[in-house]
Amino acid sequence: MPQPTCDTAAAWSLRITTKILGRTTGIIKVRSTDEDENDDEAFKGVIHKTLLCCYSKYYRAALQGAFAEASSRSIVLDLDPVSCNTLIGWLYSGKLPTGGRREQFFALYIFAGKTDMLVLRRAIMTRVVGTKSDGLALPSFEKAALALNSLPQTSPLYRWLLDTYIHDWLPEYKAPEDVLPNGFLVDWLTSLSDHVTLDNVAGSLPGKSVDPKGNRYED
Repeated sequence: MPQPTCDTAAAWSLRITTKILGRTTGIIKVRSTDEDENDDEAFKGVIHKTLLCCYSKYYRAALQGAFAEASSRSIVLDLDPVSCNTLIGWLYSGKLPTGGRREQFFALYIFAGKTDMLVLRRAIMTRVVGTKSDGLALPSFEKAALALNSLPQTSPLYRWLLDTYIHDWLPEYKAPEDVLPNGFLVDWLTSLSDHVTLDNVAGSLPGKSVDPKGNRYED
């Protein structure tokens, strides 16, 4: 029987997910990445294999194709325990955690890119662009650097970070050149020069957030 796929869906699908849960019983063990596989802090659980494959071309090829992993009963997800828990929750509910810092989703976004989970990437961008609950305009430089080192310039998250640093950066913030990748800094300074004068940069920049309706960050 052909397996449902979500390649053409713009968002998580309750109809397809319900169909998978009602028609398939195959499960697979998953755990988060950890140096010590016996670490009690690691995430460990089970999920419907077809559900994971539905939303990921990578896992569809690995677990349903001719690769060695296809016969595996367990996989290690390249995620920390918190992000792993977020992924499993999203697969079954289509929901991401509310509140908190936006950068909590960066690692999961990178994972979604590596495993070809387009619908998850779109869901994360919707959450990231619309979240201001942390009360801070900018993601931390350290968290941003981890994402930027893994993202191409064409990535929606890369473009969002660039726009955010252009519009929300203030001179009193810690100098970013010691943390952020050089390529991103070049893009940032070049784009910044198109928006403000040198006097603005030397003085203070308005803390104006990026309008999610005015900027589109889509794959």
